[in-house]
Amino acid sequence: MALNTLAIGLSEVGRRDNALQHATEAVQLRRELAEQNPAAHNPGLAMALNTLAVRLSEVGRRDEALQHATEAVQLRRELAEQNPAAHNPGLAMALNTLAVRLSEVGRRDEALQPATEAANLYRTLAEQNPTAYNPDLAGALNNLAIGLSEVGRRDDALQPATEAVQLRRTLAEQNPAAHNPNLATTLIVMALRLAEADRSVEGVIAAREALQLVLPTAQRYPAAFQGLAMSIARDYVQLCQQAEAEPDLDLLRQAAAILTEG
Repeated sequence: MALNTLAIGLSEVGRRDNALQHATEAVQLRRELAEQNPAAHNPGLAMALNTLAVRLSEVGRRDEALQHATEAVQLRRELAEQNPAAHNPGLAMALNTLAVRLSEVGRRDEALQPATEAANLYRTLAEQNPTAYNPDLAGALNNLAIGLSEVGRRDDALQPATEAVQLRRTLAEQNPAAHNPNLATTLIVMALRLAEADRSVEGVIAAREALQLVLPTAQRYPAAFQGLAMSIARDYVQLCQQAEAEPDLDLLRQAAAILTEG
């Protein structure tokens, strides 16, 4: 458990190779324990596999990431069938991870099913406990919006993207430091969906807000958030071009300065 937590923490500050090392060790230990006592340790193994899948993806090892994400879902589904109340949260998390990994290797039609199932599970959980599960629901809706867009269902994609922004905005109002980066990520997804729906001007406004939100965090933690800031800045410029709108040059100068310093 400690290795799993350390892997997540290292990833959050941009030390992805180190994170992968610890995530790998955590899975090895969990697998040994689960072989001796599956009932006691399969939940921990599933968690470690999920973490390892994300860390592998971060360093570009996407096929391996998919393999571990698939195993995590299999374990979580078996556990949830025995005890839904205890294991549906873990199943939802694993499904969300699997959907992203499938999309990364080009299996986008297949990715839509686990993305939809994850969002449905998190919605049920959030209805019972909004404080605990609204952040997860927002993340699942964000991934679902991307998945729907990738298979050409662009009109359908806008609704979950908009709902995700609404949830993230409420969370960011309560705790900006914790939730502004996620709000920025969700805003840029909605901005792209708006552009796909021929609402490019609204997309520009959302993308500008996303860039404003992410820049302070990228300045403070460049190793972890510089890539996100660069991606959002690029999307913002492209959306401005699409809408034939003038970009905020001061904002882009700030972004360039942060990226140069990073």
